Amino acid sequence: MWFLLQLLRRTIRHGRLMLIDATGRSYGFGTAHPDFPQVTLRFADGRVARDIIRNPRLGFGEAWLDGRICFEEGDIAAFLTLFRKNAPWEKGGEGLTPKGLLRRAGS
Repeated sequence: MWFLLQLLRRTIRHGRLMLIDATGRSYGFGTAHPDFPQVTLRFADGRVARDIIRNPRLGFGEAWLDGRICFEEGDIAAFLTLFRKNAPWEKGGEGLTPKGLLRRAGS
């Protein structure tokens, strides 16, 4: 979980992402901004963070489809918009690729 938290801290600068882990502990990332969405996610089990780190696109997608990630505020579209606006492809943002996540964690 620590690794995922570090990545989110470095990625989400604008807009607000709240993450509630399976134990009920909450973490906040970014700052509220009128042009960026506000999203709150809840992880239903402790495997979600590991699955996302292993393969971000597949791990997040499968966990969401399986109901292991629940949106308490916002929805999947708002979540994707938040990431897209914080790491735009056209400006070299690598978003949620494994290589991009590792690079962000090391910076």
